Amino acid sequence: FLSKSWGSITAAPFLSISSGRFHFEVEVCKAEGVVAVGFEANGFRTTHPDLGHQPRGPVLDAIGNSMFSWAIMSKSGQSHHCTRSDYFGMTGWLQVGTVLGVAVDLEQGCMLATACPTSISSVSDWHTVFKTGLSPSSEIGSALFPVISGVLGAEVKYNFGNDPASRPMLHSPPSDDYKPISAALFLNGGQAAASADSGGLQMLHSLNISSEKLLQSLNEVLQSHGALDDESFNDDQIYKERLNEVLDMKVCLTRKQEDVVMLLADGGSAEQLQVCGDAPPRDFLARLLIGQECSYTWRQVLSGLFKYRTFTVIPLGCAPCQIALVWGAVLDSEEAIKTVSLGDDRVLEVSELLPNLQIKQSGLHFLKFEHAVLGLLLASNLFLKAQSAAAVPPTSAPQPCDPACLPAESGHAPQGCLKAVPGVTSVDLRSCEFSSERVAQLHNSVVAGCYAGFILSFNGLIVEHKEDLPFHKCVKRDGKEEVLSRLDKMDWDFVMARAAVYLWRTLDLSPDAISTIPSSRRKLDSSTVGFYIGGLATVVSLTSLSLRMGNMGVEGSRYVAECLPSLSSLSILDLGSNCLEGCGCTTIATALLPLTGLCDLLLDQNNMGSDGAAAISMILPSLSMLRKLHIQSNNIKAAGGTSIALALPFLTNLTELEISCNALLDEGGLALAAVLTSLSALHTLVLVGNRFGAEVVAELKEQTLHVGKCKIENVNIDSSRVLNLF
Repeated sequence: FLSKSWGSITAAPFLSISSGRFHFEVEVCKAEGVVAVGFEANGFRTTHPDLGHQPRGPVLDAIGNSMFSWAIMSKSGQSHHCTRSDYFGMTGWLQVGTVLGVAVDLEQGCMLATACPTSISSVSDWHTVFKTGLSPSSEIGSALFPVISGVLGAEVKYNFGNDPASRPMLHSPPSDDYKPISAALFLNGGQAAASADSGGLQMLHSLNISSEKLLQSLNEVLQSHGALDDESFNDDQIYKERLNEVLDMKVCLTRKQEDVVMLLADGGSAEQLQVCGDAPPRDFLARLLIGQECSYTWRQVLSGLFKYRTFTVIPLGCAPCQIALVWGAVLDSEEAIKTVSLGDDRVLEVSELLPNLQIKQSGLHFLKFEHAVLGLLLASNLFLKAQSAAAVPPTSAPQPCDPACLPAESGHAPQGCLKAVPGVTSVDLRSCEFSSERVAQLHNSVVAGCYAGFILSFNGLIVEHKEDLPFHKCVKRDGKEEVLSRLDKMDWDFVMARAAVYLWRTLDLSPDAISTIPSSRRKLDSSTVGFYIGGLATVVSLTSLSLRMGNMGVEGSRYVAECLPSLSSLSILDLGSNCLEGCGCTTIATALLPLTGLCDLLLDQNNMGSDGAAAISMILPSLSMLRKLHIQSNNIKAAGGTSIALALPFLTNLTELEISCNALLDEGGLALAAVLTSLSALHTLVLVGNRFGAEVVAELKEQTLHVGKCKIENVNIDSSRVLNLF
């Protein structure tokens, strides 16, 4: 402690104690200045000189100078707590080689001390320093931590008893039930560690926010630049922008790491640190420190002491993830904090923001409030998640979302899943002036809250859970039926999230189901299919999906192929009339392999040709549960028809085959006739418009006589080989 002002070293959050009896030791290495040793509670305020974080307002860095700490002073030999000092009969212990022993009994709330030179094998004559008061409480915080304060050149080293073999403790404990304080070492999630330093590193690694993970973001920027054309760097403006991108990322990562370590040292929980760890590095580029805006410190925010306030200031210049921690303290105050101030000109009642967050109505739609609004959403999701976890018995296994537990449009917390707690359940971002980057983050938070069952309404949208209603009847905005053509990507992601929570089983996005208004029957064309189809992958409960008449084309087939493997429960898939062509059908065919429970596959009117038919035939053996196969009007030639015919014997459950209006010719017809007897369950076969000759028609009819209830419908004789289309 070389400074002329007090400095403190705390073991928070690694050595957190809330009950039991513990002891540790401090050895004097340089007997200069003044040293204070003792314990602090969560509310103790300290600086972080290595990081340059200096909170605004009075700094109580000497332990014992506040109601949140208790100390033994070296100079006077007195106990010191808040403004009170008492002599307890132990002076002159600040001598080189002297070892001070400190013990605490959290059951009785007392603190003991003893001291002797290292040359003496002492039986440890313990003195009572504080008789009562050292117990966690709502006034001081939920836990105590060992702290050493010093000034003017004092040097000491501590021993927490974590290495008894090489560094045995000098003093015997006051009694056998006192343990070395290293026994309380923890990683916020209950995992033990060998030392406080390694504990912090292990926590950062476990939360995926270690230095290696942070540097990965920088490497990604460098790799993206390395993949660019060398000549593109010849433009001075582009070169400067890319150079600034690298420099900005370096600054962002440095600040992010500093802030995470600071929160770790100030007692942040794993969940709170994860909020900051998940934040994009750019959020830390132009952030202010909390002491520059507010009169409190992170230690006070994280201690739970906010619940004794009625008013607090919400910072605007900190990173959104850090503002989320302040909002979290507000939400955790059990509604004690009723008023918040955002900047100099916006004072709001908390009830104006919860549970319905109306950005425009609350006057928070201006750019300067975007960090605070995002922070509130992040905090709400974290808070409601914690409350939801607390409401579930710890021994019960996780259960899927039950629609009965989720309200349709009440805007209240789900009954049976969450108790009535404050949190955001409705968000309206319309008319906000936020940056596109921040809007995207808000959107992600809304969707995350929606999947968790917390966000029930977004931008006026309400999604009902009624299986018997078409799509346009299930989705309403501001109380009126909404149509697909007016839904943007954020709206659609919200709808899909609600569908996932409600466990929708049927989804029909064909034009007739989308809207009853002809002008609003927007098709899922190649320009819109990307975000519409992309959201479907999350509705894993779907058993029936219709994208008929979407006109999505080959480009849309890629999006469909990406989402299909996630929909393993599908039994009905209708992709008819989508102009998929051979390439699109080939793309989709591979994605159908995991759907082994598929019963109805409708691929008609896609102009797949023989190439597409061949691709479909390759995956048919894996779809043994298939009952209905529609591939009519696809310009399938004889070779494609033969490929399909060779795969049909694997479909022993097939009851209906619609392959009309192609051009199978006699070759394809004979291939079909050869396998009909293996389709014992077949009862409907539609072959019209395939340019069969009379002999082939006769053969087909002959073979159907040997197939149960099978009946050939509309088989035409076309000896002139002119295509008949009905």
